[in-house]
Amino acid sequence: MKVQIEVGAIHSRISGSYPRYQIDKALSAYREGYFFSKAFKKKRWDGKKHFLTMTGRFPTGLLPRVKYILKKSKTAYEVVGRSNGLRGVVPVESLPDGTVMRDYQIDAQVAFLRRGRGVWEHATGSGKTESAIALCKALNVQTMVLVRGLDLMTQTRKRFRRRLKEPIGVLGGGKRPQGHERVVIASVDTLSASLRRKLIQPVLKQTQLLIFDETHHAAATTWQKIATICPARYRLGMSGTAFTGRKERDMSLEAVTGPRIHRVTSTELIKRGILAKPTLTFVKIDEDKPNWDMSSWAQAYQDLIVKNKTRNTAIAMQCKSWYKEGHRRILVLVRSIKHGELLKRAIILPTVYLHGSHDLAHRQRFLKKFRRGEFPVLIASTIFDEGIDIPEIDALVLASGGKSRIKTIQRLGRGLRKKATIDGTGGQLPVLEFVDYGNQYLLRHSLSRLYDYRTEKGFKVKSIRAEDIIG
Repeated sequence: MKVQIEVGAIHSRISGSYPRYQIDKALSAYREGYFFSKAFKKKRWDGKKHFLTMTGRFPTGLLPRVKYILKKSKTAYEVVGRSNGLRGVVPVESLPDGTVMRDYQIDAQVAFLRRGRGVWEHATGSGKTESAIALCKALNVQTMVLVRGLDLMTQTRKRFRRRLKEPIGVLGGGKRPQGHERVVIASVDTLSASLRRKLIQPVLKQTQLLIFDETHHAAATTWQKIATICPARYRLGMSGTAFTGRKERDMSLEAVTGPRIHRVTSTELIKRGILAKPTLTFVKIDEDKPNWDMSSWAQAYQDLIVKNKTRNTAIAMQCKSWYKEGHRRILVLVRSIKHGELLKRAIILPTVYLHGSHDLAHRQRFLKKFRRGEFPVLIASTIFDEGIDIPEIDALVLASGGKSRIKTIQRLGRGLRKKATIDGTGGQLPVLEFVDYGNQYLLRHSLSRLYDYRTEKGFKVKSIRAEDIIG
């Protein structure tokens, strides 16, 4: 029986005499922590998540994997149903507000128009949002953009409205689209909690292009729930760090968006002068007095990062030094509210601290003041880890520690936007980081971040002792 693939917007189905074992193997991945499961230990479960069902159904995002196995096994097949290609649609080279697309932004559109779904893995500061706006303009269909958090929702709406010069709807923060907008920016949390409401159903059903901003979150349950209910035919994921190498997570992401179809690295953008070149200074903390007896990372984090006087003093002194050198917009990123409070007291310069407990209007108001240079130091919690655009930063302190590669690169990306220079290059961005020797967990995390930075060829990395800053 001839193999046939029936393609749908969310799921597809394969039938006929196809190599089931090979396709199932290609569409399965070990679940994280599977070896702790009693079912696995008793051999009642193989420890894997299988994306291919017994009836031949699988997520449409994994269709390229299925086609690859069929071609490899020399199995003839035909595809019926929806074709995701967009023949006749041409990429947009400039937006209604006059913004001209760079060559890689046009190439990214072409890659999407060829397939109809996939992931753009573009470095922070590459202009992913403008690329997505151009794609919306090119397709001219009902579009929903999924974002994380109200700050990012508000910022994204402003960008779309300014670039497209048309009304943009929002879904989140108590606001709903009016029904006439072609593009809706939706908060994932709000949409996920409202999926069964009658007012939301028409918005989802009308969506033809679904865009996942910061798509590395798309493997999470809330994002997956939206992706498997929304019938959008075209799907785009965007992130600077979409795929992590964790097979189950990456395959879950690919299942709803499709594979990576275009990539732009920060190294490429630094070479072209589009991004600033970061100079990372790692400060060695507690090098001579390691404390290996702490039983948990949480305890070590509180005692040796949040409450570490040497570390916090080094941050305060570096901010003062940068200010004397002429840096007027210094961003300090922290993880816990307590840490931000301690640093605000330690830094002698005019400083504002913003975190998730502040309402959106408060955060937006002081962010505008920071952009205008009304105060030199902004301390921000994890709400600014990703997405929030502050191109005016001219110095950055990464005070929060941690080991996540995604968060590491996203945090650094807050300051890599191009700096004005006479020679036309992207300029320099001084960054303060830390090697925390005081505990095995913290040291392991520090070395993990150091490795991530050194894999980026455009980054300059050096290390100093805390005493070199404090004196």
